Amino acid sequence: MNQNLETETTKVLIVDDDEINLKLLDFVCKNLGFQTILCKNGMEAIELYTSHFPKVVFMDIDLPILNGIESARRIRSIEKFANKKCSIFANSASILPLEEINKNNPFDLLLQKPLDLNLIKELLT
Repeated sequence: MNQNLETETTKVLIVDDDEINLKLLDFVCKNLGFQTILCKNGMEAIELYTSHFPKVVFMDIDLPILNGIESARRIRSIEKFANKKCSIFANSASILPLEEINKNNPFDLLLQKPLDLNLIKELLT
C-alpha cells in the first residue's frame, strides 16, 4: 500500500492514550526505520500533524479532549488547504465506534485491537 515511503525521512504520527499501545506501535515503526511522533490526545494530534505533516497516522478512536474520529476529520480538512496527503489508520478496542465511523469515514483503514503486528508491518512496507 505504501510502497513509495522512504523510511529514513518518513514520519509516523502515533496517537493513543494507552501507554502500552503507544510504545508498541512506536517500537514497530522505529524498527522499520520510521521516525515517530507520539501523542495521547486528539487535539495534540492535530497540532503535531500541522507542524510535521507525517505520511502515516495511527489514530486511536477513544481519545481524551478530542476523539479520533473528529481528529481525523480535521486532519483531512487541513490536508486540503496544505496540499498534503497522509494515510490515517484507525484503531479501536470496541466494535461500536467502528459502526459509527463507517457513516462518514475519514480513515484509510480500520484496525481492531489488539493490533496485528504483521498487518502493521505490511501497511508500512
